[in-house]
Amino acid sequence: MAKKINWAHRYEAAWHECFWKLPEFKQIEIIEEPLGSGRTQKEHAKAVRILAEDDKFKPKKNYRDIPTGVANLREMKAEEENNKYN
Repeated sequence: MAKKINWAHRYEAAWHECFWKLPEFKQIEIIEEPLGSGRTQKEHAKAVRILAEDDKFKPKKNYRDIPTGVANLREMKAEEENNKYN
């Protein structure tokens, strides 16, 4: 029997993977305009779709929280940097 694919989980996982690979200025654009239809949002949506539908993509079970503001984003990145060296 074929394994059932949880598409919602795959797309959410792909969203996280793609978001954290973006440069900070693009992450800020997505945070400030999450429903926007600008170039950054379209590029991100395309990358998410491609990754989510890739058979080789293995979604993780846990993902970091998504920042809700620029200050929160920078705080999370600073915390990540501190954890690298500790």
